[in-house]
Parts: sequence; structure tokens; C-alpha cells
Amino acid sequence: MRVFKDIGLVEQLGSGMSRILKFYDKSVFNITPNFLVVTFIFEDSVSDTISDTVSQKQMIVFNLLKSNENITKKEISAQSGIPMATLSRIISKLKANHLIDRKGSDKSGIWIVK
Repeated sequence: MRVFKDIGLVEQLGSGMSRILKFYDKSVFNITPNFLVVTFIFEDSVSDTISDTVSQKQMIVFNLLKSNENITKKEISAQSGIPMATLSRIISKLKANHLIDRKGSDKSGIWIVK
């Protein structure tokens, strides 16, 4: 953290947790032995302003999975225009962040959106 402070990427050390807890309760934190995952819930209007291309693609995939638990990767790719290889990486990231899961087989299973 000191390096980030020295190069100006953070305002001050140790201010993040108190800022988060001003607006969210402790349920946004998921602590595992190897990771700390913080999940912030935004209104739809906020998600429209995300400028990072990868985040936009992740949001598109997440919303498609949320709206149809039976959707296939092929259908997601067709509807979103995201290539299959990129889609596989996005789904892996969403699974790793515990935002989605797959119940059943690839062919007949369903998506679980958390």
C-alpha cells in the first residue's frame, strides 16, 4: 500500500474500509482462506457508465445469464457478439468471483446467478 500512496494512486492509507462501511453493510464481504471478495450492488444506471471494456462484457454476460438460466454459451455469444473464447474466459472469471455457478451438465444444466 505504501507504494500506491507514494505514486499517488491512493489518497491515504487505511481509509477504504471506513468509506465502504458508510454505504454498505458487512454482507458485501466474502472472506475465504485465500481471497477477499467485495461485491458492490449498483443501480442499472451506474452499470451503464462502466468504461472498462472487459467489465462491460462481463456485465452483458451476467445480465444474459440472469435473465435466462437455460441459455447456452452459443446463444450468449450470438446475442452479445462476444467470441466463444472470450466468453469462456468471462464465465471463468464470474465463477471465480462466485457470481455465477453451473448446476448440471453443459448441455442440459442451468445457470445459478448469485
